[in-house]
Amino acid sequence: MCPTLVAAVGLLSILGSISTFPLPSETKYNNRYDRLDIDAILNNQRTLNSYIKCLLDQGSCTAEGRTLKEHITEAMETSCEKCTDTQKKLMRKATKFLIENRPEDWKNIQEYYDKEGKFDGFIEDFVNSDD
Repeated sequence: MCPTLVAAVGLLSILGSISTFPLPSETKYNNRYDRLDIDAILNNQRTLNSYIKCLLDQGSCTAEGRTLKEHITEAMETSCEKCTDTQKKLMRKATKFLIENRPEDWKNIQEYYDKEGKFDGFIEDFVNSDD
C-alpha cells in the first residue's frame, strides 16, 4: 500500500495537530496543539473513531478538525512545510499507527483525499524521514 500525503495531513487534522488558524505573518501553522497527547487519542478507540469519522465526513468534527479540512490541500501541495517540527512528529506517529493497526481506516482516508492517486509516495517518504 502506498500512502498519500493528503491522508497524513488529514490525520494531523483528526489528531488536532495543526492549528486552527495559521498566522499570516508566519511560515508555520500555529503551535497551539503541539502539546497534544497523541498516545491518549490513538489508544482510545472511541476518540480515534470520532476523529476518523470527522475526517471522512461521516460524523461531527471538533473545531480543529473542521479547520484542518480547510488546510488539507495546502498541506498536501507543500508536503506540510507549514507544520512545526512537533506537528510533523505527531503526524508521523499517527500515520504509522493507522497503517499498522487500522489499515482499513487508512485505506478509506487515502481514497477519500486522493481519489486519483496523484500524491502516492509523498507520505511514505514523509513518514520515513527525520526532518
